[in-house]
Formats: sequence, C-alpha cells, structure tokens
Amino acid sequence: MHEDFRALFDGHATRVVRLAALLGAEDPEDVAQEAFCRLFEKRDRLRGEIAEAGAYLNRTVVNLVRDRHRRSMTHRRLGLLNRRDDERQEPSAEELGVRADDHRRVSAALRAIAPRRREAVVLRYWLDLSYADIAVVMGTSLGSAKSSVSRGLDDLYAHLEES
Repeated sequence: MHEDFRALFDGHATRVVRLAALLGAEDPEDVAQEAFCRLFEKRDRLRGEIAEAGAYLNRTVVNLVRDRHRRSMTHRRLGLLNRRDDERQEPSAEELGVRADDHRRVSAALRAIAPRRREAVVLRYWLDLSYADIAVVMGTSLGSAKSSVSRGLDDLYAHLEES
C-alpha cells in the first residue's frame, strides 16, 4: 500500500505544486504537502484509483488555495515555474529573456484577475481539464465553469493588452 502511494506521489507531486503556484499560493509546496496528507488519510476510499486520486488532489489544492486567500488579503505571488526539458537544445540568452518577460507578464496578469476566474483559467489551460471537470473541481455548475473560464480569459487578455 505504501509503495502504491509513493508511486502516486511521484507521479503527481510536481504537477500539484505547479497547480498550487499557478492558483496563487504563496507556499505551493506546503499546499501540495497538505493535499497529499489529506489524500493519504482517504487512501482506503480511493482503492488505488489513480484517476480519482488525481481529481481529489486537484479539488483539494483548489480548496486549500481558496482558504489561504480568504484568510489573508495580501496579494499572492506566483513563483517561477521551472520546467526541465532535457530533449530541447539550450535556448539562446535572447530567447530566455523573452520567455522570462512573457512569464512575468502572464503571471502578473493572472494575479490581477479575480481568484475564481484565475482558478478556472489555470484548470482549463494549464491542466487541460474539460469544463465538466472544472465544474467538479471548483464545486460549481457546468455553466458557471464555462462562464468563469470565458470571463477569466477576457480579464487576462485585457491585463495583457494594458502591459
């Protein structure tokens, strides 16, 4: 059982930390750790279903980040997301500079939009979840999920055009 959980952790840990960071958690590693602790407590109910465990982790992370936002009115900052891509050639210094600038602009625009809309956009375009899955993770209706994604994108584009 512990080996199965270890494999589950190894398969989802990086993604869960990045999800928490994209949702605006100031402490994405702590959010991920708490999500895995809660999953470990519920492991018997999931009976090894990896898909259910992934959905449970997504929902738990969204809820934990929401809770942290509710408790503090200060802005959350997104950490730099380092992705290793061993198969690509080293990018040029100019390309790295452009990427870093783009990342800063998108991160700033994400921070500027309402938390629920940010969640919807991140779940849709970073995790590539369907609208039905977004509705489940966010605890809302399908129509509200679609609306949150659409309005979040509108807000994101507006902030990007300003900068």
